[in-house]
Amino acid sequence: MDATLNAGEKFNWPVQEVLLPRKITYQQISILGRFTEGSKDIYVPLRARSRLSTINNDDILRVVFRPTINVDNIKYNYYVYSTNESTEWREKLRSSCFAGQPLSIDLRDVPSEKLRLTVSAKIQGSADEWLEIQVIILNK
Repeated sequence: MDATLNAGEKFNWPVQEVLLPRKITYQQISILGRFTEGSKDIYVPLRARSRLSTINNDDILRVVFRPTINVDNIKYNYYVYSTNESTEWREKLRSSCFAGQPLSIDLRDVPSEKLRLTVSAKIQGSADEWLEIQVIILNK
């Protein structure tokens, strides 16, 4: 679909006619905005959101990942540098996540110090192939 909007305007897709028959969720939609600067077109990513979704407007530390492929069995743990200890794996963060869909990890209960967060997920459809990413977090 194509639409021209001014800054601050919203575009509503006809859910009943377009999205539901194709089983498309808002997490699977990618939207680009375009503006012209001089003689160049510049494309920027925009956010798709359901009217039913809520925006987290609080002071909770979260880390958001977007896997590039479909994954299952998502889990995480973190290592605390000062105590030289790792937490147990926190299983069932989510059972699955589509490629490009945001995966948010709430870190409100982690210590206020340097941590290494490890997120692990099984590649969807694989027998036993896993992905892992590690991120250093300075939680102050």
